[in-house]
This record gives sequence, structure tokens and C-alpha cells, in this order.
Amino acid sequence: MEFKELGPAKKSTKFKLVSAKDLYNKIIPPILMLIDSILAEESLVILAGMPGSFKTGIALLLAICGAGYSEFLSFKVNKKFNTLFIDEENGMRRTKFKLKRLCDGLKIVPPEGIFFSSMAGFKLERVWIEDLKNQIKQYSINVVVIDNIARCMVGSERDEKDVSKIHDLLKPLAEELGVTILYLHHLRKTDFKNHHPKTLEDISGSRDFGAQCDDAYIVDFFSRKGNTKTFKLMQVKAKDSIEMPGINFTVTGDPKIENDPLIVNFSGLIEENVEERKREDQLKIMEWWDSNGSLFQKTAIVIEAFKGEIGRDRVREALRLLAKDEILYPSNGGYSWRKNE
Repeated sequence: MEFKELGPAKKSTKFKLVSAKDLYNKIIPPILMLIDSILAEESLVILAGMPGSFKTGIALLLAICGAGYSEFLSFKVNKKFNTLFIDEENGMRRTKFKLKRLCDGLKIVPPEGIFFSSMAGFKLERVWIEDLKNQIKQYSINVVVIDNIARCMVGSERDEKDVSKIHDLLKPLAEELGVTILYLHHLRKTDFKNHHPKTLEDISGSRDFGAQCDDAYIVDFFSRKGNTKTFKLMQVKAKDSIEMPGINFTVTGDPKIENDPLIVNFSGLIEENVEERKREDQLKIMEWWDSNGSLFQKTAIVIEAFKGEIGRDRVREALRLLAKDEILYPSNGGYSWRKNE
């Protein structure tokens, strides 16, 4: 067989190669955290949660704090930033009142540097991306919030090819203009008995949502007392940011009064608050048990006694812990209480 001598390689028009030595010596600025442990520059970030989990409220509060505050839920704001809020979920009226209630809760007027587009029919396709670039440049935008991603994407959120198009459009935009893109999304609808810790797997649609983002957070309901709801904010992916411990935050405001201020406060680490709640559950159960005057109670009776106040899983966990501490003793489908002599 005869072999032909190969000529010099043709100059590529596609690849832009860099040698290992040049890459090693290249000066690349470190990643700047706009908000410690929460928000990095030039990143794609998902904030996911079930309906009513205060996703929009968190995104609005983040914009407010970024435009004029030194911290967000106890995390330091390192650089003041402008936000473009693309609302395709709630409409101007609902967004306006939530913004107003948050500002009233902080006792401030809305700071400069927050801009809104409401129900404009924004879609993740090139014609809109080009227009978005112009808005980012014109208003010196640092963070773009998309509420929510499912309403803005073209195709199905369950199709990995359609989801990949989101990354193909937004990642170059983030890198070219140095912006951070935070998009809101839903969690999968699961059986109400399924209370496992939330992960990337719980984000609705294709797994490519979790695979292609840089950082991901899940916000979920934790507890309620009167007009105060407690939520938990958990980081489920951290590519660039320092891993964040799960936190709780409270939202206080009468849901029946549209103009009632919303007061949002950091309320500790989830792990610490879970342990405190477990102690409170055990104390309530033992106080009820003592007032009932019975040494034995079936588990189902205890669950029914606290219906609407303590969930059945929490009741079972409290009974299990009381038995572990030998305050209660498992017996015939329930527990018995042997009082100290």
C-alpha cells in the first residue's frame, strides 16, 4: 500500500487553542461573590421551590439588598449591583404589591437600580437575547432575574435538548457581559408523605436544569406561627461559591391585608432550628400526656390530638426520641409512660 506524505495542518477557523504554559501564566481575575456564599458574578443560578414558597419574594429582596443594603439574610453584600427583573409569572399588580410590602417592611423607598419587565412575552430565543443584551448595556445591569424559567423557555422543560438551549443562550451572555442570571423554577410534585431532604433531583423537568447551572438553591416551607411563616433556604449545588449551610428565615405579615408590610429576617441555621423544634414537640406531647391522665396512648391517638399543629411525621419522630431517652416505652401500637417514683 502506498502512503502519501501529509502536508502542514490547515489553520483552524473553529478552535482557539491556548498552550498549557500560556494558560498557566494567564492572569484571570478571581471569582467575585456579589453576595457571600449566595451569588457569584458571571454565573447561572437556579432558585427552585413549590408554589407559595416565597421564591419571588426572595428574588425581590435580593435585588433590594443588592441595590442599597450591606447584607442579605445575614450574608454580606460585597458589591452594589443593578437588577433587571423579568416577570412572566405574576404580573405588574402582584409584583408591585410584593415589592411595596417588602420595602415597607424595611422602612425604605425602593432603591435606584432595579428595573422590571412585566408580562412582555419574553422567550429564550435569539431575537429576545439580542434585545436583552441591549437592556443590560443601557441600564448597567449586573443581575438578571427570570420569573419563571418554564414560562420563558421554548419547548418542553422535560426535554433535555430544549433545556440545553437555555444554557447555550444564557451562558455566553453571562460571560460576554459579566452578568449573573438567576432563574426561578418549580419543584417536582411529589407525594405529600415524601419528606426526604430536597436535592437537585427534585427540580422540575429535565435533569439538565441541575447539570448546567453553576449554583442551585431550594426554598421550602418550614413552620408557621400566627402571621409568621418560617422558610428554609438550602444550597443543593455549588460550583463557584463557598458551600452555604442551610438557613431559616421568617416572613411576618398578615396575608389577608394586601398592604401589610412584609418583614423578613434571618432566623438561624436549619440544623439548629430543627433540633429546637424537636425539643418543643417533645415538650408539648409530654404536657398533653400528663394532662390526659393516662399512662398509655396509641400512636394514632397522639397524632390525632396534634392534628393541624404538629405533622404526623414530627409526632412519630418525637415519640421515637422520647422512647430513646427512656421517657416513653413502645407498647402494643403505642407508648406507655412510666413516671418516676
